[in-house]
Amino acid sequence: MEVQSIKSKIEGLEAVEYGIRCDLGVCKDLYHGTTKNIAYQIIKSGRIECGNTSSYLGCGIYCYLHDINACKIWVKNKYKNEPVTVFKLIANLGNVLFVDTELYKFLRETLRKIGKTSGSDINDDIGILIEEIIEDYIITEYEKDIHAVSRAYIIGKSTIRRPAIMYCLRYENRIKKFNIEPEV
Repeated sequence: MEVQSIKSKIEGLEAVEYGIRCDLGVCKDLYHGTTKNIAYQIIKSGRIECGNTSSYLGCGIYCYLHDINACKIWVKNKYKNEPVTVFKLIANLGNVLFVDTELYKFLRETLRKIGKTSGSDINDDIGILIEEIIEDYIITEYEKDIHAVSRAYIIGKSTIRRPAIMYCLRYENRIKKFNIEPEV
């Protein structure tokens, strides 16, 4: 999607502007869950790499703010049949795009207008749209790179449902330190 088409077809880009928070600094309490096999590779290489595929909040390293239990719930649901572990991260969040309810509605409405309204890939489509807005609008219009994207949402299924805040760190060099947490 091109910026011109976003500007000409969509009213409400101010929702994007309101979501930008500049230079949030170092956060010492982020949690990232993964399989033990991947954790072994992380320990061996000494780095956590960003994923190339877009998901819920775009491309990057997904983690939970101040909430190891939310991370444990997520990782156990994601990798049901594999041993899992959790890393604690210290990261410089830098410039962050917060996807609040208004911005989330804007993103869904934008997808509806371009014909992508349903299906199992809707969250991936939102992530792709977030990436396009960052690259083609925020960097151009505001001359700011976004280092992380954040959203509050409800984690868990059935009886374990509660709010959590997720961050997607867009660049692995934002991580200053990480260590593996005790068994999940």
